[in-house]
Amino acid sequence: MEKNNTGKYRHLIYSSDNTPLDSIPFHKNSTSIKRLFSEGFPVHLAIHEINNAPKKNRKYVEMHNHEKPEINILLGNLKYKIKIEDETYIVSAPANIWIPAGINHSATLIEGKGYYICLILNDKYEANGK
Repeated sequence: MEKNNTGKYRHLIYSSDNTPLDSIPFHKNSTSIKRLFSEGFPVHLAIHEINNAPKKNRKYVEMHNHEKPEINILLGNLKYKIKIEDETYIVSAPANIWIPAGINHSATLIEGKGYYICLILNDKYEANGK
């Protein structure tokens, strides 16, 4: 993003920076996932750019929950195993997932490439383990 833009609404535009997955609790790094994050954005917004799932170590998110709802958006040619409490779902993109506050969940990449967008309706990342 150009840094020389000035104007009344410049404060509404945020860049997305490459940040490691393991910089947030209950997540671990994956060589096939690039995490783009907008620091200071009014809600937690992370875009995961996924290039072909690895053959092993596909699970990069442990069971956890948030005090605010979470929205997940799958775009491209992706397939995920989504665990919500004690139920497991196989979800193929394009798809949207609503996770209410306080509900334990995790995600495991099965295959494909595309974008997994995570939006938590909170201004910072807060999570609790199962």
